[in-house]
Formats: sequence, C-alpha cells, structure tokens
Amino acid sequence: MAIIKCNNGHFYDDAVYHGKCPHCKAESELLKEGKEILEDDRTVAMSLDQIHIHTNYSDESGQDRPPAAEEALGKESIMGQFFDNRLSGMTEEEKDKTVSLFHGAQGVVPVTGWLVCISGREAGKDYRLHAGKNFIGRSLTMDVPIVGDKSVARNKHCSVVYEPKDNTFFIAGESGNVVYLNDKTVENFAELGPDDVLRIGETELVMVPYCKEDRRWEKV
Repeated sequence: MAIIKCNNGHFYDDAVYHGKCPHCKAESELLKEGKEILEDDRTVAMSLDQIHIHTNYSDESGQDRPPAAEEALGKESIMGQFFDNRLSGMTEEEKDKTVSLFHGAQGVVPVTGWLVCISGREAGKDYRLHAGKNFIGRSLTMDVPIVGDKSVARNKHCSVVYEPKDNTFFIAGESGNVVYLNDKTVENFAELGPDDVLRIGETELVMVPYCKEDRRWEKV
C-alpha cells in the first residue's frame, strides 16, 4: 500500500491506481455529465400553462366556446384522432368537466397517477401525471424527464395519456420511437393499467394510477 496525496488534496493508494487519482476521475465524470445535461436542455423554460393549456377560446365568429380536449391533446397524433372520435359523443357538460381537468382549480393541476422508475439511471424516482398528454423524454422540459438515459429521445419519445371520459390511461409512441409495454412493442397506442411496466430505452417505469374505477376528479 502506498497512500499519496494528489494535487487536489485527495488521498488514494498509488499501488492500486498508479498515479491516477480515482476521486478526481469521479469528480470529472460528474462535471462532464452535468455539462451534458445543461447543454442538452439549453432551451427557454416554458410554464405548464404554455405547454399544455390553450387560452384562446374563441371560434372564427368571435363567439366564446370551451376548448375541445382534442386541441390540448394535439390532432397531429394518432391519439389526437382517437380522442377526436371519443369526444364527439360528449355532452357540453361532459366537455366542461374535461376542460376543468386540464386547467385545475386556482392553478392546481390535479394528479391522475404516477410513473415510478424501477430500473435505470433514475431508479426510485416518481413522476406525476396529469390529464391529457404527459410527454416523456430526457429533456427537462418534458412532463416525465428521464435525465441521463441517452437511448431516450430528448423530446417526446412517447407519451402517457389520461382520457377522462372513460377514466383510462394509454401509452402512445411519438415520431416512430420504440416503446415496450410488459415486454411487448407498442404499435401506435395501448391501454395502460395498474402495475404495467413500460420500457423506454434503458429505463423501466411502473404505472400507478390515482384515477381508476370509480375514482376520478370530475366527481370530487
């Protein structure tokens, strides 16, 4: 054993590390990772309202109208088309209740469930879900930011969607990205139930719904 001190004040066994301080190496890797995260997410911060909530509620005639939920979900995706069909049968009262889930009361966005990371760089972390689309990616601007997993797309790898009419969750791929549900590839979208496991890149997430069966916010 040959304990020596490096230029940065760390003590280590030179007989094992041969002049290369392991503490300095670890610090260097942490700094590099932090720099990559900052560079990866060098975007203008957007509030939840800006990302998920539309505020222009007037149609072409200037008449006020409640925002259709498909606008908040986005018609450009398969899930948007799916919700377009589902909402067509809603009464105005049901649509108003759906809108309230997107906006929340006094700025509070009601939680609908959680994703819990059970494997990967962020194992042990939970992610809060809300009504509508919850985008998953490694950017900090995502609803579910999986930071550090380079096999996950930076923006919108996939999304977990809560559909309030049937009190149901879905997993939907975005831009052709690969997502696995219980070890099976998700094609377009699939229903998501309690304890289902999503695998995105090298990360595994378990679904924990709050809204289920007879429990839903529109009845509170």
